[in-house]
Amino acid sequence: MKPFVNEPYADFSKPDVWAQAEAALTLVRSQLGREYDLWMAGAAHATGDLLVSVNPSKPSEIVGRHHKATAELANRAIEDVHAYAPVWGRTLAV
Repeated sequence: MKPFVNEPYADFSKPDVWAQAEAALTLVRSQLGREYDLWMAGAAHATGDLLVSVNPSKPSEIVGRHHKATAELANRAIEDVHAYAPVWGRTLAV
């Protein structure tokens, strides 16, 4: 595993650096507003009860819509984690 290294300074006064930043923002903007299923134990769940996540600096902009867990799904998630604890408990933190 490579050690952490800060990204180099980006000089946005340079046209090529500015263009790369604009391209990255365009890509991110194209993905805004998507709907995300709940994932538990490798399976997707769509409950229909959505949490709408907005851009705090522009509340009219929806970042994404995320399915909320029901009480039953939350309990199941806890049971799944507990059942898997012997495996992940032996996993090294790297």
